[in-house]
Amino acid sequence: MTLDQVSSWVRERDSAALLSALQTKVVHPGDAMLVPAGLPHTVADGVFVLELQEPTDLSILLEWQGFAVDGAKDGHLDLGFDIALQAVDLSAVTAADLDQLVVPAAQIQGAGLVSVMPEQADPYFRAQRIDTSGGRVEVSAGFAIVLVTEGRGTLVSNLGSFEVVGGEVALVPFVAGDWALEGICVAIACRPPDAGAPDGS
Repeated sequence: MTLDQVSSWVRERDSAALLSALQTKVVHPGDAMLVPAGLPHTVADGVFVLELQEPTDLSILLEWQGFAVDGAKDGHLDLGFDIALQAVDLSAVTAADLDQLVVPAAQIQGAGLVSVMPEQADPYFRAQRIDTSGGRVEVSAGFAIVLVTEGRGTLVSNLGSFEVVGGEVALVPFVAGDWALEGICVAIACRPPDAGAPDGS
């Protein structure tokens, strides 16, 4: 697709044309997918996601049909679409390209602590799956937002401990130091970039 095509589709609010230009990737519960900056994407009906992104609010909306948002006013970061759309990655994306961006649930299941995202996400954000079915799981110090996806457990740090259950979210500040999750539960720890990761540019 070209910038002129995308600009025309956005201007004419041609959601069907925009969506038909995208490559489809079927995902399953527990899969993780990295969406690189600038890559147009959408989430189909019936898919529930935990979305991590850099600590910014820099979303460009190409279509907003059915959303309670004025995309024509708020979809271009106050830059105007002529400038904002220059950030869109217009390169062709193949099914094989998408496969490289997905970590299947089967690769991240099991007891312990495992990175959820492909390593090219590390300079921007991290997600770690914590499964306590094999016992207490230790996590290194650092800010984290922890979403408990199932079960019941106890989050333990030098600041104290508290119970968590599926559906709850806990914030772990850096000052908490190393922390751990106990009980029988599964959680996703959303973390800042890895300071030691190579620059993603």
